[in-house]
Amino acid sequence: MVSIPARCARCGYTFQPSGGIWIEGATNVTFSNNTVNCPRCGGRAQFIDGTFDVVDGSIAMRSGPAWSWDVVESLRLTLVRIVEDQPEDPVAAVETTNPRIAGMLRRATTGWSRGEIMSLLSLLLSVLSWQGATPADIKQWMTDAEQAVVQLIEQSAQEGPPPGPPTSR
Repeated sequence: MVSIPARCARCGYTFQPSGGIWIEGATNVTFSNNTVNCPRCGGRAQFIDGTFDVVDGSIAMRSGPAWSWDVVESLRLTLVRIVEDQPEDPVAAVETTNPRIAGMLRRATTGWSRGEIMSLLSLLLSVLSWQGATPADIKQWMTDAEQAVVQLIEQSAQEGPPPGPPTSR
């Protein structure tokens, strides 16, 4: 199941509300003018408006107002900044835009090297950049993403598996 994010009109916080709107296995689903309380400041937050497809646990926004696209764009710009600046803790930088995604990244990348996390974030940036792209752009990004994944796999193979949990004696 996939949750539709909301953005607070008062503080600008973007989040996935618990008990919010969840979708599974649906296409052409439209949401408009749905609100929830912001967990950060208590103000009114509006779920992203638009028409969505949800397939295999992935969500794609087909259409929506400019402010809804701005939410997606803010995450994309955060990823651009991370890829360019190469921060020591790239997941912490994601947290400024979307704490839920940052939490998911922390859980999913436990034991990963910083380089492996950066490769994943670069791949996510490529996917988010597909919005409004031409077929030629997408083909080039797919080629770049494939090369990044191959490089990540080769690097992981050379370094070996991450160490296991400590054992007590």
